[in-house]
Amino acid sequence: MKIKPYIGGGIGVARVSANDIRINGTKLVDDSDVVFAYQAIGGLGYDLTQNLTAFVEYRYFATLDPTFNATGGGEYESQFMSHNAMLGLRYHF
Repeated sequence: MKIKPYIGGGIGVARVSANDIRINGTKLVDDSDVVFAYQAIGGLGYDLTQNLTAFVEYRYFATLDPTFNATGGGEYESQFMSHNAMLGLRYHF
């Protein structure tokens, strides 16, 4: 079969940064947090040759809510997630 669908997933940790966040020139946050992360992957591969596959892929990546320390005291809770679409070639050895 030349067309091969696939799915995948993963769990781990991610370092999320809020770098130099300012409002009206006043720095509010410049911090990072390490939080639990997870992703889901789905795609289709098409065999161009025995060793070369073209693919289109979608990935959803998210973390638990990171918390950042404010420069003037206190904390800010945030969210992080991304949706990624990829198109590429894979060479199999």
